[in-house]
Amino acid sequence: MKLTSYLDLHMMAATMSRPHDVFRGIPMSTSLVMQLTVDLAQRQGLKVDTLETLFDVDEWPDLVRLARLLRADSSLAPVTFAHLATLKELV
Repeated sequence: MKLTSYLDLHMMAATMSRPHDVFRGIPMSTSLVMQLTVDLAQRQGLKVDTLETLFDVDEWPDLVRLARLLRADSSLAPVTFAHLATLKELV
């Protein structure tokens, strides 16, 4: 199982090769989500890999941040980078 957390929210994304109940009883939208999820997954015998912390893009400053990040390394999201390059406001 791979887990990614998001900086501005107490949430994360999980990917698994098949379904597992790793969120039962976890108090969502709290600072405990990640650790409790990892603990529950490991108790079920799952190997847990954590990925780089991400941020979500909800507002204009988030988009500007993403554009700066992709200017430094467009290989992170090349299609998104190409689209952002067409927005005059971000050039």
